[in-house]
Amino acid sequence: PPRLSRLLLNFADCSGISEAGLQHVTSSLCNGSFKYLELNFSDSGQIGDEGILSVANAIPTTVVRLVLRLRQCHKISSVGIAGLGSALPAGLREFELYVAGCSLIGDDGLAGLATGLPATLQHLKLELARCTALTDTALGKLAVSLPAQIEYLSICLSYCPSITDEGFLGIAKSLPTCLRHLDLVVTGCTKISTALVAAAGLDIDSKQVKSLAQQQQQQQ
Repeated sequence: PPRLSRLLLNFADCSGISEAGLQHVTSSLCNGSFKYLELNFSDSGQIGDEGILSVANAIPTTVVRLVLRLRQCHKISSVGIAGLGSALPAGLREFELYVAGCSLIGDDGLAGLATGLPATLQHLKLELARCTALTDTALGKLAVSLPAQIEYLSICLSYCPSITDEGFLGIAKSLPTCLRHLDLVVTGCTKISTALVAAAGLDIDSKQVKSLAQQQQQQQ
């Protein structure tokens, strides 16, 4: 419909959806003029890079809020995520990406996504739990690529075993000055020390920092 402003498509746990089927679903998206788009393909085991690239290329330029739920889509790799970054709308203000358990997503993927974040972005949420190929290198690229207008930032890195103090500090020291809300979740990241979390000196709401530190204390 020409006046449609919001679109939510929920295909979670639809294991029978193939990449060809996904391309068929998304083929008409680019003809829309809606501002809010949410797609949920979590636990759809056949969805991989080709499908994600078809989604990326179909996102209307009018979208200002984009939510992609792709948890446990084990065929998605760095190729698909980097391609998504290059296709984000230039006027995007809110972006949420849920790829927990996608273990093929590595540093190149997150770096490619980070490079494509538009300057207009104000709200960013990345759920990267159990993306076990990620290292401090990816966090370094993300840190220097955060748009200056970011006000809300949430990054979940739980059980990413290669993330260390260096990666955490890279994010902590590169936070945009406009930031008002911060969630850094590092549960199960055994190479990040509680002392470092406490000493990071994050100039953000104290409850958020306390919450992160408490999660670290529970690990030890």
